[in-house]
Amino acid sequence: MESLTKSVDQSAISPENPLTAREAEVLALVSLGYTNKEMANALSISVKTIEYHMSSIFKKTQASKRTEAVTNALKFKWLEAS
Repeated sequence: MESLTKSVDQSAISPENPLTAREAEVLALVSLGYTNKEMANALSISVKTIEYHMSSIFKKTQASKRTEAVTNALKFKWLEAS
C-alpha cells in the first residue's frame, strides 16, 4: 500500500482534479490491473463500494472503460504515472 500512496501523491496532481482521494486510490489500483474484488480486499471495503467509486470515476473522466479512465486521468494530470 505504500507504493500506492506514492502513486497518488496529491502534490503532483492538477489542482483542478475532481477525483476524491479515495477515487484516486481506486484508479491507481485499476492502473495496476487490480480487479474490483482485489481492490475491495486491498482497501478493506466492499465490492459494491468499489463499483460506486468506479461509476463516479467513469463520469468524472468521461470514460466508459477502465483503461480509458486511467488514460484520461493521466492526460488531465489527475493521476501520476508510477
